[in-house]
Amino acid sequence: MRHVRIGNGCGFWGDNIDAPLPLARDGRLDYLTLEYLAELTMSILAIQRQRDPEAGYAADFLGVLERLAPTLRDQPRLMIVTNAGGMNPLAEVTSFDPMAGCGGHAVRRGRTDGVGRSGGFECGSRARWPARYG
Repeated sequence: MRHVRIGNGCGFWGDNIDAPLPLARDGRLDYLTLEYLAELTMSILAIQRQRDPEAGYAADFLGVLERLAPTLRDQPRLMIVTNAGGMNPLAEVTSFDPMAGCGGHAVRRGRTDGVGRSGGFECGSRARWPARYG
């Protein structure tokens, strides 16, 4: 039986942004989840998107992903799963420069928005599934 190791490095938007770093580095994980969407967060993101159509996502996720870049280079099979796109997953995905954000590491990005389009940020060599954008 193959074991899958999953770690959660974030519990809500504004959680300790350093928590995912040692977990990813030392946890020998297959997947690292970053959960951003508590009820209060969703309300804040909805208001942000009303004010600015390009807002509505947990923007600090991009910084966390950049800080994880050295670990992702060292552990190419580690996959990041997140719901940081919040009320605007398309803006989250398109605001991320995969070559800069993961330090040149292979990145596959996509999103899920509840209407049949799926995907997710993937930093790692297991980015094999077809992601649809649009």
